[in-house]
Formats: sequence, C-alpha cells, structure tokens
Amino acid sequence: MDIAGHSCNWRFKPKFSIFKLRFKGKVWCPGWTSITGRAKTKSRSGAVSGAARDFATQAIRAKLVTKGKVADILQRKDNIHMDRLHSPLM
Repeated sequence: MDIAGHSCNWRFKPKFSIFKLRFKGKVWCPGWTSITGRAKTKSRSGAVSGAARDFATQAIRAKLVTKGKVADILQRKDNIHMDRLHSPLM
C-alpha cells in the first residue's frame, strides 16, 4: 500500500467479539513514521480501509502530510478491494 509516496504495510486479523466475527486492521509505514493506523469492522477490506484512514488522520495531525496528499484515502467511502493490495504480512 502506498501512502503519500511511502511504502506501507497492512494486515487484518479475524476476532470474535460478543459472538460476532469482526476484523481488526492495522496500517504502518516502517522507515517513515512510528504512527500505526487501526480499525475494527465487520469486513476484512473495511478493516484495512479504516486503518488507512486512521493512519492518514494521525499523519495529518503530526504534520507529516497535508490533507491534499491523502485526500483519496480520507474521502474513500467504500472499502479497499483486497485483490488490489499486496502485503507480505497476510
């Protein structure tokens, strides 16, 4: 996954929460920042999308990027399609 020109990693884990399957997503960019985006949703792709949005929001607050550089991530209402992402950590 590429965020503002930086190569980032992502992963999701299935978890049971009150007898319902949920997915925890995580996005991080080693070598750039120690920020980690996290999310918990009903779908795998939603967990990764939410974690990417959380990462982007934190990066803006830390003044690492501008809203314009991560606008595509912040404005995304749909989930990231898993077949378009490649991560060695799946």
